[in-house]
Amino acid sequence: MAHDFTNPDDLDLPLLTVGELRKVYAFYRRAAEYGAGEVETDRQLEMAGPTTPIEWIEALKGITVKCTRCACGTYYWGGTVNGIPRFSGECFRCDGKGYQTMSDFRRNRGYDKHAISRAFA
Repeated sequence: MAHDFTNPDDLDLPLLTVGELRKVYAFYRRAAEYGAGEVETDRQLEMAGPTTPIEWIEALKGITVKCTRCACGTYYWGGTVNGIPRFSGECFRCDGKGYQTMSDFRRNRGYDKHAISRAFA
Protein backbone atom coordinates (compact mmCIF):
# COMPACT_ATOMS: atom_id res chain seq x y z
CA MET A 1 0.00 0.00 0.00
CA ALA A 2 1.44 3.39 -1.01
CA HIS A 3 1.22 6.10 1.63
CA ASP A 4 1.18 9.85 1.25
CA PHE A 5 4.07 11.29 3.27
CA THR A 6 3.09 14.94 2.81
CA ASN A 7 1.36 14.69 6.20
CA PRO A 8 2.50 11.58 8.09
CA ASP A 9 0.72 12.70 11.29
CA ASP A 10 -2.33 10.70 10.23
CA LEU A 11 -0.45 7.43 9.62
CA ASP A 12 -0.64 4.50 12.05
CA LEU A 13 3.11 4.00 12.59
CA PRO A 14 3.04 0.38 13.86
CA LEU A 15 1.43 -0.71 10.60
CA LEU A 16 4.16 0.76 8.37
CA THR A 17 7.04 -1.18 6.87
CA VAL A 18 10.65 -0.34 7.75
CA GLY A 19 11.06 1.46 4.43
CA GLU A 20 7.97 3.56 5.07
CA LEU A 21 9.12 4.35 8.61
CA ARG A 22 12.40 5.59 7.14
CA LYS A 23 10.48 7.96 4.86
CA VAL A 24 8.47 9.28 7.82
CA TYR A 25 11.70 9.70 9.83
CA ALA A 26 13.32 11.60 6.93
CA PHE A 27 10.25 13.86 6.69
CA TYR A 28 10.40 14.84 10.36
CA ARG A 29 14.21 15.02 10.33
CA ARG A 30 14.15 17.63 7.53
CA ALA A 31 11.59 19.69 9.45
CA ALA A 32 13.54 19.45 12.74
CA GLU A 33 16.82 20.43 11.11
CA TYR A 34 15.12 23.37 9.40
CA GLY A 35 13.85 24.75 12.70
CA ALA A 36 16.39 23.58 15.27
CA GLY A 37 19.50 22.91 13.20
CA GLU A 38 21.43 19.68 12.83
CA VAL A 39 23.49 19.96 16.02
CA GLU A 40 20.52 20.71 18.29
CA THR A 41 18.43 17.99 16.64
CA ASP A 42 21.20 15.44 17.24
CA ARG A 43 21.67 16.64 20.83
CA GLN A 44 17.97 16.28 21.70
CA LEU A 45 17.75 12.89 19.99
CA GLU A 46 20.76 11.67 21.97
CA MET A 47 19.16 12.87 25.21
CA ALA A 48 15.90 11.07 24.36
CA GLY A 49 17.76 7.79 23.76
CA PRO A 50 15.32 6.15 21.32
CA THR A 51 15.88 2.50 20.34
CA THR A 52 13.05 1.43 18.01
CA PRO A 53 12.16 3.17 14.72
CA ILE A 54 8.87 4.43 16.17
CA GLU A 55 10.67 5.83 19.23
CA TRP A 56 13.07 7.68 16.90
CA ILE A 57 10.13 9.28 15.09
CA GLU A 58 8.39 10.20 18.35
CA ALA A 59 11.65 11.70 19.67
CA LEU A 60 11.92 13.85 16.54
CA LYS A 61 8.34 15.01 16.92
CA GLY A 62 9.10 16.07 20.51
CA ILE A 63 11.99 18.42 19.69
CA THR A 64 11.51 22.00 20.88
CA VAL A 65 13.79 25.05 20.75
CA LYS A 66 13.58 28.57 22.14
CA CYS A 67 12.31 31.02 19.53
CA THR A 68 15.12 33.33 18.48
CA ARG A 69 12.80 35.70 16.62
CA CYS A 70 10.82 37.08 19.55
CA ALA A 71 10.88 37.85 23.25
CA CYS A 72 8.68 35.24 24.98
CA GLY A 73 6.09 35.12 22.22
CA THR A 74 5.85 38.85 21.43
CA TYR A 75 7.58 40.20 18.34
CA TYR A 76 8.65 43.86 18.35
CA TRP A 77 9.49 45.91 15.27
CA GLY A 78 9.99 49.54 14.42
CA GLY A 79 11.63 52.07 16.67
CA THR A 80 11.13 52.88 20.31
CA VAL A 81 9.83 56.06 21.90
CA ASN A 82 11.09 56.72 25.43
CA GLY A 83 12.18 53.08 25.67
CA ILE A 84 8.77 51.69 24.67
CA PRO A 85 8.55 49.72 21.41
CA ARG A 86 6.19 51.33 18.91
CA PHE A 87 4.86 48.15 17.33
CA SER A 88 4.40 44.65 18.69
CA GLY A 89 2.37 41.55 18.00
CA GLU A 90 2.23 37.80 18.47
CA CYS A 91 5.23 36.07 16.95
CA PHE A 92 4.35 34.07 13.83
CA ARG A 93 7.42 31.82 14.03
CA CYS A 94 6.49 30.31 17.41
CA ASP A 95 2.76 31.12 17.37
CA GLY A 96 3.19 33.25 20.49
CA LYS A 97 4.58 30.45 22.72
CA GLY A 98 8.20 31.62 22.99
CA TYR A 99 9.48 28.24 21.77
CA GLN A 100 9.09 26.29 18.55
CA THR A 101 7.77 22.75 18.12
CA MET A 102 7.55 20.37 15.17
CA SER A 103 4.31 21.94 13.94
CA ASP A 104 6.02 25.36 14.00
CA PHE A 105 9.03 24.01 12.07
CA ARG A 106 6.72 22.61 9.40
CA ARG A 107 4.59 25.76 9.15
CA ASN A 108 7.65 28.03 8.99
CA ARG A 109 9.30 25.92 6.30
CA GLY A 110 6.16 26.06 4.16
CA TYR A 111 5.75 29.79 4.67
CA ASP A 112 9.41 30.49 3.90
CA LYS A 113 9.20 28.51 0.65
CA HIS A 114 6.07 30.47 -0.30
CA ALA A 115 7.64 33.84 0.60
CA ILE A 116 10.81 33.10 -1.36
CA SER A 117 8.92 32.03 -4.47
CA ARG A 118 6.72 35.14 -4.18
CA ALA A 119 9.78 37.40 -3.80
CA PHE A 120 11.37 36.04 -6.98
CA ALA A 121 8.17 36.02 -9.07
